Amino acid sequence: MAMADFMHSPEILDIDLAGYTGQPGEMIRVRARDDLQVNRVSVLIADANDELVEQGDAAQGAVEDWWWEYTTTAACATESAKVVAHVEDLAGHFAEEAETT
Repeated sequence: MAMADFMHSPEILDIDLAGYTGQPGEMIRVRARDDLQVNRVSVLIADANDELVEQGDAAQGAVEDWWWEYTTTAACATESAKVVAHVEDLAGHFAEEAETT
């Protein structure tokens, strides 16, 4: 398993923005998997001008479903906010994906 993990990057299966309206205290969920283990998931939010609004680490949610959960801390106009998920595995490989609101 360790060799397989070393050979493959983690996958981002979904970025769930259904609970995000641009307000603090809202949930952004990232579904990610890896051959062995996803080690870290971080979320970055930028506004329409690509200015950083906030970033931080997500907490592991439902392990069996591969969900990680990030709770927002800052307000952001969501007309064209960009949410970037960054996922790392134990071997240091990563995947990154962006969604626009």
